[in-house]
Amino acid sequence: MENPKSPFGIANYLHEQLTRGKTKALLVKELVMDKYYLNKHLWLLTWPKNLIDLCLLYPDIFTARVLFSTFASRQKYYSKNNFQYLKAEIDKLIQNGAKHKPRKAVNYPKARAGGSLLSQRNRKENLKKIEKQLNVEKMTNENLKLDFEELLYYQQQFKEACGFHVIVQYSKSRESGEIRINFKNEKDLDYLLEKMA
Repeated sequence: MENPKSPFGIANYLHEQLTRGKTKALLVKELVMDKYYLNKHLWLLTWPKNLIDLCLLYPDIFTARVLFSTFASRQKYYSKNNFQYLKAEIDKLIQNGAKHKPRKAVNYPKARAGGSLLSQRNRKENLKKIEKQLNVEKMTNENLKLDFEELLYYQQQFKEACGFHVIVQYSKSRESGEIRINFKNEKDLDYLLEKMA
């Protein structure tokens, strides 16, 4: 007979309640259980029957802490290949007894020449930002490739025509350009408008 307070017993109870039409949110409220643990309990029911039976045979080894902090916290890893990794870990735990610590499924980054995983990630993000900025500058420079002598000629023509310092820019790739006229006060602007009219 399965212990009703074991994680598998609670998981079966939750499954029954869900099949009767109760929602997860209602169960969380009724049982005052965190949604995280509700989902972890339900994941235990996806295990093959033989693995559940093995866990129930050794309740001193497969405590709620081992089931949740070791197995359920790494669902993706232990669910791979029809629970082969889970089966191997359960067999190892049974062989070594209750004092054995299960192998961690996640390879935590070790200290190495490149620094921690976080600093490596930050470094990569910074490099991407720098590359993006360089690409933008490169595109801007390519778009502003102008025939310098032609620009000087046009600037001189505008300067002679209006009497003010003029800056001419042209982008061959966009086939567009702009003219900037530098003036000092409103009188200069009025004079310029009269000349253009």
